[in-house]
Amino acid sequence: MNWLDRAIVAVSPVRGLRRVQAKARASVVMNYDAASKGRRTYGWKAPGTAADSAAGANRARLRYLSRDMIRNRSLAVRGQAVITGNVVGTGIMPSVQMPDDGDATGAME
Repeated sequence: MNWLDRAIVAVSPVRGLRRVQAKARASVVMNYDAASKGRRTYGWKAPGTAADSAAGANRARLRYLSRDMIRNRSLAVRGQAVITGNVVGTGIMPSVQMPDDGDATGAME
């Protein structure tokens, strides 16, 4: 308990007890296991470097494997299409804007 909890218990023991119990329940609910070690993360290498330096020596193998997945797996083809559509979108769409005939008076005079 911190100093505030001890002060609340000294003034109102019932409310102080409820506060301490609520904090204990909240700490159980807020138990994150994202960084835990176990069966699911066995052998998982997580270097603290940037993505480019982590892929460094294995970049060619990653490229070969991704190309093979695109050739042989429809889910990979769909994933590539979705990523391309979201990142690139429709691309550069050229458009020509010309003034109205009423605005171009005396242009050819």
